This record gives sequence, structure tokens and C-alpha cells, in this order.
Amino acid sequence: MEVAPLLQGVPVLVSCAAGEPVPQGYIDMDALLETASTALPEELAFVHFSDKLLYIYTSGTTGLPKAAVITSAR
Repeated sequence: MEVAPLLQGVPVLVSCAAGEPVPQGYIDMDALLETASTALPEELAFVHFSDKLLYIYTSGTTGLPKAAVITSAR
């Protein structure tokens, strides 16, 4: 299934292989990272090693998708 039509209005950042153009309608993540500050944000003082950072939902072959929990340690 093509996912792009379902993402209309949602900013999608992409990172392409060296020399490959970013597809129209997407945001160049590499260009954003080049302009990002190298200073650590103040909020980082409140982040702990074992805090949950994000959830990645897997599409297993059986049953419903499950969340893989990624911690700050990664």
C-alpha cells in the first residue's frame, strides 16, 4: 500500500544516499541537521539513561503490531 497519500499535511523528513535528491514534498533531514546547534539543550539535564525515548511499531507476521520501546540508553 502506498503510504504517501495518507501523510498529507504531515511533515516527513528523509535522508537520502549521498548525491540522491530528496523527493518533492519531503523535508531534507540532512540539510536540517547541518544547520542544527551543537549546544546541548537545557532539558537534557532531566533525561535519564533508562527513560523511554520513542516507540517503534513493528508489523509482525502474526497478530497485531507491537511497540518496540527504545530508551535513551540507545
